[in-house]
Amino acid sequence: MTRYTLSELADRAGMTLDEVHAFIDAGVLEPTPDQTVPTTALNRVRLAHALKQNIPLDDLARAIEADSLHFRFVDALFANPVPLEHQTYGEFVKGLGISFDDLEQLFAIWELPAPSPAQRVRRDDLQMLEALRLLSEQGIDVPSFLGKARFLGENMRRLAESQVRSFITEMVEPQLAAGTPILEVLEKIAPMSGAIQPAGEELVGWLHWRHFEAAVVHQAVQLLESLMEQAGFAPSRPAHPPAIAFLDVGGYTRLPEEDVADDEAAELAAGLTRIVWSASHARGGRPVKFLGDGVMFHFDQPREAVLSALDIIQRLEEESLPTARVGINAGPVVFRDGDYFGRTVNLASRIVDYARPKEVLVSEDVVREAPPDGVEFESIGDIALKGVLEPIPLYRARERA
Repeated sequence: MTRYTLSELADRAGMTLDEVHAFIDAGVLEPTPDQTVPTTALNRVRLAHALKQNIPLDDLARAIEADSLHFRFVDALFANPVPLEHQTYGEFVKGLGISFDDLEQLFAIWELPAPSPAQRVRRDDLQMLEALRLLSEQGIDVPSFLGKARFLGENMRRLAESQVRSFITEMVEPQLAAGTPILEVLEKIAPMSGAIQPAGEELVGWLHWRHFEAAVVHQAVQLLESLMEQAGFAPSRPAHPPAIAFLDVGGYTRLPEEDVADDEAAELAAGLTRIVWSASHARGGRPVKFLGDGVMFHFDQPREAVLSALDIIQRLEEESLPTARVGINAGPVVFRDGDYFGRTVNLASRIVDYARPKEVLVSEDVVREAPPDGVEFESIGDIALKGVLEPIPLYRARERA
């Protein structure tokens, strides 16, 4: 369906037919002689309905009549306007096997406004609600299961806000600064917004799948390594094992949300990237991937990983960049699609979590390779790390006095 009758529009927007006619009288909507509108009219009535909570509809009508305002650009603002289903959230939840309080809790976890029981279901929420039904049918405690993914809502919100902020910075603000009238800017950017949304959705879905696939492989490799060890088939320790290092830059990703200008944040990011690449490559290492607050590295030789880590921390301090800490482990790793997996990787990530700012902590396997010239290892004892069954000895690497 590419067009709605006025009754269909009212139904899908969750409004009365009288409200739709009021928007027509105000000039928000322009139905054709057969009294139909394009499905994108959903964009118009939703935005106008939100505006009239603070701006009287009569004032909107006067602005439209004076050619100071129109809603035509809104048709292109969203690629796929979301209609409402006839079923309410309260009715739908009854068949999910969870309470409505549970649903409200999940929306809060995802940093979305919770619906009311009488509110009609958004069509784009149907797939999510069906997923909850499947989880419930498998005997999973849905609120507990999804509550452990609390970060998901925050990260998705930050991603969406970052996308919009970049669009405003790159496309809107330069035109406003050049003196282009606001309405003309909206007319130009709305079609661009609608056109790029499908590609953005594909990108986000693809990126999530790649990270999800890597996380599943990482856990599977660790379980299989344990299985082989329990069955008596543990591989012998390599004579010269590679090293995995994790660098964590405390607070780095939060800089753009604080009182740091976008250009300053970009400069900090560029400085971090430059130092990371040059210091690791100089020692035969490779940044495997940039993570939320840092970087994962692979080094053929543990001693080179230690030297690179000390060099990075010193150079970050010299250039007044955010403080870093590093955790290093050595041992066998599994390589797949450009990434490294296994218990060696997992332990390195646990070590960096324990490290303090400006500290390089290493495992006993790194120490066995002997300290590089000018470096010494100081034991800090057997440390209980999160997710590791037994305490392990850790050492602080530092330049020899």
